[in-house]
Amino acid sequence: LEMSGNASITQNVTTKYSGGGVCAVMGKIKMSGNSSISKNTASDSSGGGVFLSGANSTLTMSDKAEIANAKANAAGVYMLSDDSQFTMDGGSIYGNEFTGTGACSGGGVYVNGTFNMNDGSIYNNTATESGGGVCSNGMFNMNGGNIYGNTATNGGGVYMYGSTKSFTMNDGNIYGNTATKNGGGVYISNGTFTMTKGTIGAVTLNRVNYDGNSAQNGGG
Repeated sequence: LEMSGNASITQNVTTKYSGGGVCAVMGKIKMSGNSSISKNTASDSSGGGVFLSGANSTLTMSDKAEIANAKANAAGVYMLSDDSQFTMDGGSIYGNEFTGTGACSGGGVYVNGTFNMNDGSIYNNTATESGGGVCSNGMFNMNGGNIYGNTATNGGGVYMYGSTKSFTMNDGNIYGNTATKNGGGVYISNGTFTMTKGTIGAVTLNRVNYDGNSAQNGGG
């Protein structure tokens, strides 16, 4: 599936299977231009916007593409397979809501493969449990972009688990996220977190000051 220009997939509902907007099994999705996957619902399953499963399934976002305002039992973008890959070179993932009760399924993105975030924004997503912006049980490489304004019980911005998995932050900003319990910006339950550059906390962007992250325990 290749979406460009003003292409839109919107207001679709799946009541049993995954992928309210798009379900890609061993498939490839490329979004560019002003393309949009929005207001879709997976009422009893995963991936309100996009669901990726199967060998070598991929999602690529660039330009002003967006995945927005989805509702699901798990994440706006849900990566099921270890060998699935999501590359975010631009665009935005926002306003998605995880409505289930699982320990970690992510409001914006659930990673069970490799997620390379090079640019773009993940913001204003909500998870009832963990990982408001991103919940990772895979390899999450943040090389740029912004994660902000997300909300969860634990890990408002990013929640990381999986003993053999990793979160590497080489650049970018994580700010203005909220956890009602632990880890406003980042919560590491298990796995490896390496930070070489970037900011977790208050930041100034384009001469505008933004607040840091907040939580009952461990604001950053």
